[in-house]
Amino acid sequence: PIPQFENLSLHSKRQVMLSFSQIIPLSDSFTTALISLILEEFAQVPIMGVKDVWIFNNDFVITINEKTHLFSLDDDGVTPIQNEDLITNQPTIAFKQVSSTDFIQITPTKVLISSIKSCKDYSSIHQASISESKIGLIVSDGQTDFIAVLDFEMEEILNNEAPIPIEEIAVNDQYVAVSSWPESQIVILSIESGEAIKTIEKVNCIGMTFSPDYLIVAETRDHCLFYPLKAFEPPEDGSKRDTSFTSLHCNGMHYTIIPFGDGTTNDVIVAGERPVLIQNLTVKEIEYSGFKGGACSEDKIVLIHDDSISFCHPSGYAMTVHEDKSSVNVIDTIQ
Repeated sequence: PIPQFENLSLHSKRQVMLSFSQIIPLSDSFTTALISLILEEFAQVPIMGVKDVWIFNNDFVITINEKTHLFSLDDDGVTPIQNEDLITNQPTIAFKQVSSTDFIQITPTKVLISSIKSCKDYSSIHQASISESKIGLIVSDGQTDFIAVLDFEMEEILNNEAPIPIEEIAVNDQYVAVSSWPESQIVILSIESGEAIKTIEKVNCIGMTFSPDYLIVAETRDHCLFYPLKAFEPPEDGSKRDTSFTSLHCNGMHYTIIPFGDGTTNDVIVAGERPVLIQNLTVKEIEYSGFKGGACSEDKIVLIHDDSISFCHPSGYAMTVHEDKSSVNVIDTIQ
């Protein structure tokens, strides 16, 4: 539903119809509007060397330097806690909660599925991604990189030699995507057939993730790309695949993509110098200074800085309305 606002101290005293994906102008004067997500920080803890973080129930799995830690948060700050299944003597490179008690953890040499008490060893895991039913890995034997896909029973259902030098991986239930910085390419493979079904050229990928409807790619700076998953499916009439995609402009250097909320939508946060929230293919600034990475749940957001981590609640939105496309002539801001 689109909420309706009337006479909210706008200098023009005009009625504005607002949804958080679009502005519906009721006169020609409302030509530009900026919508921002407001984060309310409720704790900040000084910790150096944080590389990544994940939310596990109300606790936090944090990679600090070369080890993994599990912390709870209380009034006194973060408190170390124990979980006998968690691998702590290595850094975690991917983590996913699969039930109230169980999780999947990936380290540089191990894949752990706590629900079946199973741990699989590899010589070297460079990068990993976990979907609702699949685990994607970039693994190496010391000379050659391979793309491996496992199911949640630890069965390996795909193991292909990487077609190009690769650094990033994303997986969903049907596809696995890998990116190459030297080749400026992304290659998408079908998990069922093991065949490459699409190659995206001239993309400098710093991070990517699958959402329900898109492969979302953050370039090194300024752009975030949305490739529809339906374009990966072969057309029934035998015609060429749809090659259209959406490119959204996001200023500044990018560091990573964070699925927003519970991960069941197409919404993401792009962490970087000027972080943004992309909701319904609409870019919204975040009223918070730049951060390197983080994690989201339905009611909290954890953010990584150079020397600390912050714990926030999304507390609402602000809309700034500009008249006649002027960045100076601001009519008003609504929160």
